[in-house]
Amino acid sequence: MISTKNILYKVKINELKMLKARKIDISKFEFILSDDFEIDDFVKYFKKIKKSRNNDTFKEALSNTYKLENGSLLFVTYPETLIGKSSVTNNQMSNILKISNNNDLISNVIIISEYKLSQKSSQIIKNQRIKIEHFKYIELLVNPLEHFLSPKYEIIPNDKIEEVLKENNINFKDLPYLPLNDKVSRFLGLEQGQLVKVINNKFFFEFTIEKTIHYRAVVLNSEISKESILTYNEYQDFLRKVL
Repeated sequence: MISTKNILYKVKINELKMLKARKIDISKFEFILSDDFEIDDFVKYFKKIKKSRNNDTFKEALSNTYKLENGSLLFVTYPETLIGKSSVTNNQMSNILKISNNNDLISNVIIISEYKLSQKSSQIIKNQRIKIEHFKYIELLVNPLEHFLSPKYEIIPNDKIEEVLKENNINFKDLPYLPLNDKVSRFLGLEQGQLVKVINNKFFFEFTIEKTIHYRAVVLNSEISKESILTYNEYQDFLRKVL
């Protein structure tokens, strides 16, 4: 049976890889991604963090804030798995929101837990001023970008979307979809209306024999109608009108 520490070790590594893929500065934790940083080093390091911060639990030591490009903060938190509970409880969610709301710089929160959110907690996060994401441990045991068949994904900057569409003579609404609930969309933290460049390389041994490039539109879900698809800027305009 795999120990909790082994699971947290893998999850923490993929959390950092996920943030790095999102262009978030993880420089102070980059050493954790080294091949030489093994589980014993992981346990020793975060026990030291736990002691220095006066954290109550090991999982508290795994929690951290990261600075985003716009100067705001991302808060990543690992709530405890409570005995007899099979979800992140409403009280735990309230505590997470309390921490977030007490710091005006926090604009994004990522909750990483063993189990799902409670039904009420899932509803609560949809009505917050900040963006809140949730991942279960099992969803971060594997990095979806590292599979040998996975293409390379490049997120087109939002202010360059129209330019790229025009250069390639393509219509955003005619592109293949990349739903928000897709594991790659979630890993990259994509938002509705974004444009993603997908690069596929076909290999023969170590040689690239064919390279194909196409674009995908990030949409709410795969069932969305063509008429309802909005580019990022159109979606932001819509939000400004309704909020």
